[in-house]
Amino acid sequence: MRHHGKEWRLRYEWQPVHRAERHVVANRWLWLRTRKIAFLVLLLPLLVMLYSVSPKAPLQRHSASTLTSYTRTHRADEVWPTPAPGEDSTGEGITLITSVPASGAWRHAGRLSDVFQEAISSWLRFASRIVLIADRADFCHDLATSLPKHVLCVTHRCSGARGIPIVPCLVATGLANTNTEVIMYTNFDIAFSGLVRELIQAARQQMGSFAVFGRRYDRNLSPGASDNEELHAAWGLDYFICRKQDFPVQSMPPFVIGNWRWDNWLADYFIRHPQIADIDATAVIRALHLSGAPHVPAAERDGAVYNEGLVPRVDSGDFRDLGRSDNSNWIAYAYPTAFVFCHRRPDPVTLAQFCRVTRRDRDCESRQYLGDLRVTA
Repeated sequence: MRHHGKEWRLRYEWQPVHRAERHVVANRWLWLRTRKIAFLVLLLPLLVMLYSVSPKAPLQRHSASTLTSYTRTHRADEVWPTPAPGEDSTGEGITLITSVPASGAWRHAGRLSDVFQEAISSWLRFASRIVLIADRADFCHDLATSLPKHVLCVTHRCSGARGIPIVPCLVATGLANTNTEVIMYTNFDIAFSGLVRELIQAARQQMGSFAVFGRRYDRNLSPGASDNEELHAAWGLDYFICRKQDFPVQSMPPFVIGNWRWDNWLADYFIRHPQIADIDATAVIRALHLSGAPHVPAAERDGAVYNEGLVPRVDSGDFRDLGRSDNSNWIAYAYPTAFVFCHRRPDPVTLAQFCRVTRRDRDCESRQYLGDLRVTA
């Protein structure tokens, strides 16, 4: 309300308010608003810092979608230890997962068996982490005094038919205790040599999603046995390397470990998968099966009949026939200057074979690629 050039406002009584006083009130409101904004700006980085250093559960290291109901009911009893100095904690390495049998074949006379020691020594050459899955806590206690610090032993609750552990449950237990993107699942008595880490790096760069497996060599360590090494049949697969989110834990039938068919089913799954490049690495990775026990035919092992009956045969072209390393779509070769991934099946018209070549130049920060080649069959 105006009266002779002045404004009036209602407080407790009618009082005149000059225009100069209005500016003082506006400036005071602006100063209070600015102080609140400055306080919030200073408080936000503090909240972010407190959240980043807050402790997190071990299972939050990777997405929950990579785990299944097995990890909710069969979690490992131990958590992941603090990485030792110099270890890879960025997720770029390889975590090797294996299960230790309850029979105790991995130890002899109170110490680790020579077979197990040789296998672990070979794993340490390329794996940044090793997860051993045992049936009982006392097994882990025995192993703890003989293994390097970054080899983790956990227990499981994965017993299935006839008390034999289930393969997808064992894998899920290992996934719950890994901090790398790439994992290898293998039998405990397999020693590796060759360019394992380098091949995986090349496969990640060329293929994106991939699954690497291959044939093994058998060496019988029994007294009086020959020292010759024989190449195993293409349907006997003892290791698989892939990204942990690509391992089909949810869809894999509950095969029991130590028996056939689970490896053929898994190889067939990767071969049929349209987004995963299945690679036969027999020519690059040398897997040596060290066995000192008498050989028992696969069909006569405890649990073989159970695994066979999990997935009934519907036709002659199921995973029992097609889940072989020599049926993969890709095959890997290693040359002094490059890794070569060639598609097994030539073009039906030109009979040309499609290959991808990755130059082996580890000293160069920006790797060079030779591109896609067409090699005549």
